[in-house]
Amino acid sequence: MLRLVTSFILLTSVSIAYAIPADQKFVKLVENIKSFEASFTQNISDDKGDSISSMKGDIKVLRPGKFYWKSNPPDAIIVVADGSFLWTYDIELEQVTKQELAKALSSSPAAVLIGSTHQLLTDFKVSELQTGECQSSQKSCFALTPIKADETFQDIQLTFNNNQLVEVKMNDPLGQHIHTQFTKITVNGHVKENLFKFSPPAGVDVIKPST
Repeated sequence: MLRLVTSFILLTSVSIAYAIPADQKFVKLVENIKSFEASFTQNISDDKGDSISSMKGDIKVLRPGKFYWKSNPPDAIIVVADGSFLWTYDIELEQVTKQELAKALSSSPAAVLIGSTHQLLTDFKVSELQTGECQSSQKSCFALTPIKADETFQDIQLTFNNNQLVEVKMNDPLGQHIHTQFTKITVNGHVKENLFKFSPPAGVDVIKPST
């Protein structure tokens, strides 16, 4: 009888653990990230799986609202979120795009890293994936689908390994697949605030989208 009671308690505990909603698990993982630094490799392929482009670079995040992304040549681009605006600097084209951060985040996967978790749950449906590598006891995988139709992407898949974000996969409406992997990861380390300040270089065109 004691064995049956003990087994029942254990089963009940397991059931309660698995009953935690996917969005709550995801929010906990994201909110544990106060700052994030990593090197990245990003590969983009078309709807047939053929490679379109590949780039490497570095990313730094300071939550909430601050983001720095720099890709290496030949596709050298700097993206900076300073808490108010999102700046995108195409070094080769000598062109800067300036957007209000709140509007930019509404159609950007960067919202996952620097946006509020409340807004994330307003904008996305979160589900947990438990197939393939996602079945590992060390890995947690989540799919985010925009609640409203989005012209930028159809879905985002994020993989956490030992509670660290290690991989992001995206599919856009044209069937393109964007796969970003992070290495040399530091979570909640010291990130200098001045990294997120951006001033357009002299002589560079600044574009301000009307929407």
